[in-house]
Amino acid sequence: MIRSGIDEAGYGPLLGPLTVVRCTAQDDPRLQHLLTECGVKDSKKVHKPGSLAGLETIALAGITWLTGYTPTTMSDVFALLGEAPEDREGLPWMEGAELQSVPIAANNIPDWSHLPSVNVHSALAGAIIHPCEINEAAQTGRNKATLELEHVGQLLSFWQGNENAISIVDRLGGRRYYSEHLSSLWPTGTITIIDESKGTSRYSCTLNDQVHAIDFLVKADANHALTALASCIAKYTRELHMKLFNDWWSTQIRGLKPTAGYPQDAKRWIFQIGEGFSGAWKEDLVRGSLKQQSN
Repeated sequence: MIRSGIDEAGYGPLLGPLTVVRCTAQDDPRLQHLLTECGVKDSKKVHKPGSLAGLETIALAGITWLTGYTPTTMSDVFALLGEAPEDREGLPWMEGAELQSVPIAANNIPDWSHLPSVNVHSALAGAIIHPCEINEAAQTGRNKATLELEHVGQLLSFWQGNENAISIVDRLGGRRYYSEHLSSLWPTGTITIIDESKGTSRYSCTLNDQVHAIDFLVKADANHALTALASCIAKYTRELHMKLFNDWWSTQIRGLKPTAGYPQDAKRWIFQIGEGFSGAWKEDLVRGSLKQQSN
């Protein structure tokens, strides 16, 4: 049996990426307790605005535990979630990731080798979804929620009916019904709806006599350690991109204050950089049209 947790970070902002992460390990009865002892919890409870140290400690320790690899640069972290250097070409606020060392703020990254070993192919996977991709999807009639669900589906597709699995996904906004999308992932399998209630959307997927139990739960990141770890890695990855973003833009405009990218402050930031800069980058910079953001 294997167990996965999936969560996202950056769904609401107007600036910077939306990141989605899956963490996968052998299903071990000790895992929930041991990860909690390591300090793993919902990223909103780990991350302190103005200090990356706490979030970085959990995220980098978790990445090394899952992959057996210790990233030393921002680019290394991004690569583990599927983003190559060429994906950042042409956008100056993404340049230099190969030269930015990690950790940035944490003094000591703990060793989690006492945790159950991870012998799972692609134990860490994810997607870094930048504004250009969100805007391109919108032009084809696919909103942000649909795009996120597509990426979550790609992360769930690691299961090929070779063994039993459990996946706990932090539920995607107000979406309650997922059976149709799950059927599209495994068209030769059988999808059984277990529960589609206010806080729980639960399914059983059977393929090759193996079962994949998939739960989309409200506040899954608060109650399931692997989902919480996914939230921390997703948030950390987004914060690294926002550091690149703010560092570059601060060199372009004197006195420009950094932004976390959330709507109210993003509108301040967009106004401050002016129409010349914002208009030049358009869909690569801001989610949605600049006209919408100025209203």
